[in-house]
Amino acid sequence: TAYRRQRQRCRRDRYRRLAEEYEALLETSEDAIFLLDVDTTREDPAFEFARLSSGYEAQTGISTEEVQGKTPQAVFGSKRGAELEANYARCVEQRAPISYREELNIAQDARIWEASLAPLITDRDLVRLVGLARNVTYRVARERDTQRQHERLEEFASIVSHHLRN
Repeated sequence: TAYRRQRQRCRRDRYRRLAEEYEALLETSEDAIFLLDVDTTREDPAFEFARLSSGYEAQTGISTEEVQGKTPQAVFGSKRGAELEANYARCVEQRAPISYREELNIAQDARIWEASLAPLITDRDLVRLVGLARNVTYRVARERDTQRQHERLEEFASIVSHHLRN
């Protein structure tokens, strides 16, 4: 019917606009954004990289061309890839956004990342994960340094306190 065709056209237009918005976001964002295609037809979901933002490429030196169509294990090795896939599977299972911290030795100044994943659901099918990762390597190093200094100060205070008591 005419109504059905009109609805289909509106849906296609909406998907086209969304695709254009995603493209603009990926090209202009300085954040590390990644898109993963999800295959849920198997017992365990399978993941393949679909796209990386220009910000992801700038921060990691990894390009979309290098990872497109590859699994996380093929890109990051079997151990790290399996850890990443476990997080991705958790997001698929929950069908809701999740957050986690991961360690990927991409570069000396880009090792520890805080990541958030959100499922992209189309017509009730989960087809893609959208991820955002922030490099927190410097912040974590600074926190560890502060913790070590705090521990040394506590040790020093304990020694001084002991000597004053004696």
